Amino acid sequence: MAFILPLTVQQLLTPLTKDQIRQMMVDALTTLGLQPNNWAPGGVASSLLTVASERLASLSTDVSAALSDQWNPTATGPGLELLSYYFYGNIPPQPTFASGFLTLTNTGGGLFSYGAGQALFASTVANSRGVFPTYYNSASFTLNPHQTLIIPITCTFVGTAGNSAPGFITQLITSMLGVVASNANPVLGADALPDDDLRQLNLDSIAKNSVFGPRSIYSYAIRTATNIVTGAPVNINRWSITTGSHIGDVTIYVCGPDGSTDSNDLAGAALNIENLARPEGITVGPNTVTIAGNTIGSPAAASTVTYSPGITIYVLAPKGTNATDVQTAALNGLDNFFASPANPIGGIIASDDTNTNFRGIFESGVTGVLAQAVATLPGCVLLSARFTGVSDVALLASQVAVTGITSSTLSVALQFQGA
Repeated sequence: MAFILPLTVQQLLTPLTKDQIRQMMVDALTTLGLQPNNWAPGGVASSLLTVASERLASLSTDVSAALSDQWNPTATGPGLELLSYYFYGNIPPQPTFASGFLTLTNTGGGLFSYGAGQALFASTVANSRGVFPTYYNSASFTLNPHQTLIIPITCTFVGTAGNSAPGFITQLITSMLGVVASNANPVLGADALPDDDLRQLNLDSIAKNSVFGPRSIYSYAIRTATNIVTGAPVNINRWSITTGSHIGDVTIYVCGPDGSTDSNDLAGAALNIENLARPEGITVGPNTVTIAGNTIGSPAAASTVTYSPGITIYVLAPKGTNATDVQTAALNGLDNFFASPANPIGGIIASDDTNTNFRGIFESGVTGVLAQAVATLPGCVLLSARFTGVSDVALLASQVAVTGITSSTLSVALQFQGA
C-alpha cells in the first residue's frame, strides 16, 4: 500500500485568511449554544469577532513566513538570505556594477586629465525602468589633443539596470570640449541571485563536506570566489564543468556577463577551487596560474563568438508608435539574454531531430527574446511572428556567444493598427 502524505508542505505553510478564522470562531461559538450568525453586523460582539479574526490572520501570516524561511525549498527574499548565511554558511553573491569600455575621441586641441571616478558619462537611451544610466571612469586617464582613447567605465548603480547596448553611451556629463564618446561593445552587470539560484547554491554548498568532490562543489567554489586584488565577488555568472573523466582531469570554462573574464577574477576562482573543491589526484584545467608562488590548476576563460546577423522584425503597433522604441526594447532584450545564464558556455544541446548533435544558440531562442521585448511595449505584437535574418550558430564547449547586434543591424518594420 502506497504511503500518502495527509498534507503537503505548502498546505501546512499556507496562512489562514481572516474569513477562515472568523468562520472557525463562529463554528466554535455555535457549538457552545450561542448564535453568532444572528449578531447584528457592526454590533459590539460581531465587531470583536471581526477584529480578532484580522489580528489572528496577521499572526498566521507571520508564523507561516517564519516557518517557510526555515526550509530551503520555501524560503524567499531576505529570509532565504538569512537561512543561507546562518544554516548553510553562505554569503549570497552580490550583484555587480555594469562595466565595460568607452571610446573617447578628441577632435579639438584640449588636454583633459581625470583621476578615477572624476569623469561622468551617460546613456542617451533609457533602460527598462525609464532611467538613463550614468557611468564613471574606473581608472585615471589623460586625453591628449586629437587623440582617441579607450577607458574603462563603471555604472554608478548596481545591477542589470545599468546595462547599455553598443552606441548608447554618448553623453558627456563632465564637459570636455571637442570630445565625442561611444561604447563599441555592451556595458553589462549582473543582478543579485534569484531565489531559485540561491536555493541551488545552498544545495551545492553541502558538497564541500564530501571527500569525493562532486561536481556541485566546483560550482559552489566559483560562485563564492572573490577577486584576488579587490576582494570583491568575482564577476562570473556562467561556467561549464566536464561531466566526467576517467583520467582525473576536470575541465572548467567560465565567463562574466559580457562573455569575458577578468584575469584576477579567474585567479580568484582558481584559488577557491583549490581551497574548497579539488580532491587529491584531480587536475583542474585547462590553464594554470601562479598564486603566492604556487602553480595550481585553473579554470579557463571561455572564448567568445560574436553573433551579429542582420535582423528585421515585423511589428503590428498602435498609431504613433516610434520604431526606435521597438528597436531599443529589442536590443535591451538581446543584451540581457546574451549576458545571462540563459546563454550558457557551450550553448544548449538541440532537442529536435533536424539539429541532431548540434549545440549552440538557436534561432527559436533569439526570436523568443525579441518577441518578449516587443510584448513589453503597449499594444505592440509580432506581425504573424515574422523575423528575417535570425539564424543558428554552433558553439564549441569552450565558447560562449556574445551579441554584436546593434541599431544598425537590427531593423524594425512597423504596420500600424487600422492602417
